[in-house]
Amino acid sequence: DVIIIPDNDRAGEDHADKVARSLKGIAARVRILRLMSLDRKGDVSDWLDAGGRIEQLYELAEAAPDWRPASKLPLTWLGDEDRVPPRRWLVKGLLGKNELSIIHAPSGGGKSFFALDLSARIAAGLDWFDHQVMPCPVLYVAAEGAGGFRLRMKAWRQKHPDAEGAPFVMLSRSVDLLDPRSDAVEVLTDAIAEVKDATGEAVGLIVLDTLSRMMPGGVDSEPRDVKAFLGNTERLRTETAAHIMIIHHSGKETDRGMRGSSMLRDYADTVIEIKGNDTDGPLRAFVSKQKDGEDGNEYRFNLAQSTVGTDEDGDEITSCVVEAIGASAGAGSQKKPKLSDREEIARRCLADLLAGDAVTPVTGIAAASVTRAVTLDQWRDAVRNRLAMENDASFRKAWERLKNKMLRLSIIGVDRGLVWLA
Repeated sequence: DVIIIPDNDRAGEDHADKVARSLKGIAARVRILRLMSLDRKGDVSDWLDAGGRIEQLYELAEAAPDWRPASKLPLTWLGDEDRVPPRRWLVKGLLGKNELSIIHAPSGGGKSFFALDLSARIAAGLDWFDHQVMPCPVLYVAAEGAGGFRLRMKAWRQKHPDAEGAPFVMLSRSVDLLDPRSDAVEVLTDAIAEVKDATGEAVGLIVLDTLSRMMPGGVDSEPRDVKAFLGNTERLRTETAAHIMIIHHSGKETDRGMRGSSMLRDYADTVIEIKGNDTDGPLRAFVSKQKDGEDGNEYRFNLAQSTVGTDEDGDEITSCVVEAIGASAGAGSQKKPKLSDREEIARRCLADLLAGDAVTPVTGIAAASVTRAVTLDQWRDAVRNRLAMENDASFRKAWERLKNKMLRLSIIGVDRGLVWLA
């Protein structure tokens, strides 16, 4: 019976796994004892020096779990939950590391000014609306109006002189994240490598401004195009371990959220909508989705004019810069109803169907703004298959309760045998 006590770091875990593999077929039993109170890179000697007793070590060893080979897949065994690190933040409580966010607003709605302020603060290590940031280099892909964006950068820098030299870098070109054969990911990873060579740090945030410029020839309401775009985006996120922030347009009916396929919202970890217009009062950044956290928070700001130079005729050249006003729960921040596991599965089944090819043409139903729907039978069968349940009286009764609750909570809409996400 062999018990391995690894050092508390990645190298220690890898070495423990290597030793355990070498004992396979030799030792009668191999177990792993992880001393959870250790500091990072600490070992059993540190544990003993901190007051640990040999008797206590024997007791812990008796309860140590059997070793399991490390998997190439992201598997978490019951009992190993604490080994998975908690969500790590770029902006605490708002943006997680190695995640994906979307900021959207109508054309001219201030989304790029907002994204610049947020991302530049991350690069400079400046708190954002009293949220702590974890500083890192930022690559901002400005595919629309690079000249104007340089003026915005200068305006921001003038307002924040202490941020001089922050590792914020603009790439003034579009990249094709639609075609899987394009060199977009390679172009971006080359740019990231240059930034790392210059700063000694890995890029932690990549901003893609805007989505439409990153999928030339594609249509953001076409599920196939959005799926291809998200596939390349996921590859970029995986290869760089950076947070990916996508700047996008709201739909014509702004109260219905961002433009295009619902896959975008479903895929994102965080969605921020810029509301209002600068002539009627403050703009508002509303967190409409926050994975594993509270959504509904609202951040109010103005766009203040800033002079950044003069032209050849001596006239002032101006741009705008974000001026924070304050944050609150927001008027529209009522928490969405919490769904049970089955109800969440049903919602995801419907989202998957709506993103696929089996949609039904929608004409003349009660909700005129709905363009994609599936039949209730399609949705019911998908849920039953996902839950692996028989089509018996018990399922039919549970199905009616589930469907009626989701309708009552305005999560779905139903009309003439069709269903859609509300």
